[in-house]
Amino acid sequence: SLHDFRANLNIHDRKVHFTKVQFEAGRGRGEATALVDLTKTPARLSGKAEISGASVQALGPYLPPALEGVRGSYSASGSFEARGLAHEELARTLQAKATVQLENINLGHFNPVRDLARRLGMEALEAGPQRLLVPAATAQFHILNRQVVLDDFPIEVGGAQFELKGNYSFDGSTLLMVQADLRDIRQPWTPVHPGAAVPASRVADLR
Repeated sequence: SLHDFRANLNIHDRKVHFTKVQFEAGRGRGEATALVDLTKTPARLSGKAEISGASVQALGPYLPPALEGVRGSYSASGSFEARGLAHEELARTLQAKATVQLENINLGHFNPVRDLARRLGMEALEAGPQRLLVPAATAQFHILNRQVVLDDFPIEVGGAQFELKGNYSFDGSTLLMVQADLRDIRQPWTPVHPGAAVPASRVADLR
């Protein structure tokens, strides 16, 4: 939710300009500009926005249960445009691009390296760190045709390299593709089931 919202408003020649927009959200500070052009039929809405120093914890209600204990901060910036004034038309015509930068992320009890290794049939012989940290990561998104598309999200976690892509539809359906490479993890591994062979590859594509 937004707090401490402030903006300058100017209406001229059937155009509504929002400038010097400032707000607080998720303990971060944001700025934005927007234009509602009523000379177009249907009306056109466009703008830019950015936020810095926001808390990942504030996103808790929107994250899956496995990420409940995640801590850290994020910054984001992007632009958008849409047509119409009704909610349904705005959702249908919304187009946007955004970049999200994660900083000092503590994954809490979530351990994707361990979970993926088990899916590959491996188990670490030695316990790794209790909590995994991600110093920094950058994700690229765009919105088109009522879908939020994750274009590019490379992330290094505990020596493992992950590449995430996918989409979230406004109707609630989700598709996430994960490419993972565990070859740089410097831990000894053993098969989960005694007698089974350790996989020759520590690279996996998951959906």
